[in-house]
Amino acid sequence: MPNHLLPSVNTLQNIVLQKQVEAEVTPTPAVRHRRPGPFNISPYMTSFGSDAGSPSRQPVVFYMKHPFVSLSDKEESDLFSNFWIWLKEDLLVKHYKKNYAEDRYKKGKATLSQLFNFYVATIDNKNWFYNIGFERQLIDNLHIDVLFYYIRKKAKYSNSSTYKFTNLCCNFNSVLLNAWNAYYGIKGDLSKEVLDEMIIDYINGYKMLAYTSWHTIDDVFIPVNLEGMLHWILIVISFNDRCIKVYDSINNSLHHSFVVNHIKKYA
Repeated sequence: MPNHLLPSVNTLQNIVLQKQVEAEVTPTPAVRHRRPGPFNISPYMTSFGSDAGSPSRQPVVFYMKHPFVSLSDKEESDLFSNFWIWLKEDLLVKHYKKNYAEDRYKKGKATLSQLFNFYVATIDNKNWFYNIGFERQLIDNLHIDVLFYYIRKKAKYSNSSTYKFTNLCCNFNSVLLNAWNAYYGIKGDLSKEVLDEMIIDYINGYKMLAYTSWHTIDDVFIPVNLEGMLHWILIVISFNDRCIKVYDSINNSLHHSFVVNHIKKYA
């Protein structure tokens, strides 16, 4: 057969292969975080958007520091170490199984030979320090009163800040609730007139050490223990904003309604 009748074959022709189709991956949907209401907003949480559920987002870890050192202060390692050495001396082997009212130390070792005088409270038992040193322990009125006394004292005598505030002791909440009950006809041990005078003394700064009268400050911080719940909340009466702010670590509807009913008595 003549060559011109044969099919033309180009041996240099390139063969183009189809590109491999990339496997489609369904993106992981972002977890929806419900934005809490203004009543429960914490100043330490700033992001509630859809990006908050990103799998690449890492939680912020706050490492435990000495109970008397704030997050912004420089940690004194020697004080921290000495405190823990002293706190762990003579502990029972299974001290962590003891409840709040039981002794966590060996017999006779919890009683302190030298009392700790914090002016608003005198401590003679080592178990008091155990509760602020170890996690998941109950904090009572004395712990809060001692803590708030030193915060109140620092706020009163410090000239480094233009922000003025004070705080109250745990007893103020009981006084106010008794006054509220008296005005609504619920019988109590004290009359309305006596309770009114007690509240006025708190406002003028006559009831506590290192106290400042309300007409010279911006905010008043009030610790409140919710009766029957073993839970503390913080109430802030803001004179500049003309409102009552509440800081609470529990966020659910049943608890929310209970707290609201309690706060209405302050309003």
